[in-house]
Amino acid sequence: MATRVTLVHAGMRELIGDPGVEAYLMRRMDAVANEARAIAPVRTGAYKASIRVDAHHESSGRVVARVSAGTDHAFLVEAQSGTLGRSMGAAGA
Repeated sequence: MATRVTLVHAGMRELIGDPGVEAYLMRRMDAVANEARAIAPVRTGAYKASIRVDAHHESSGRVVARVSAGTDHAFLVEAQSGTLGRSMGAAGA
């Protein structure tokens, strides 16, 4: 049996910009960042120390959260180890 769902656009806009949604996303991304730091390969420690969580509101009002590493060589570490990708399971998704 199929159920029909009708979304109210104004309500959805309000929901995606809600501070509670941002807090929820930040908790999940903090878990990913913590896992990435725990499994990050360490040669100098710069890559591990550069792992961070950023959030911003898009012009649509939607909150976007991202985990990234900010060293110049982060792309090489990620290509070799897949640290950030392997850490996504910590988000509980």
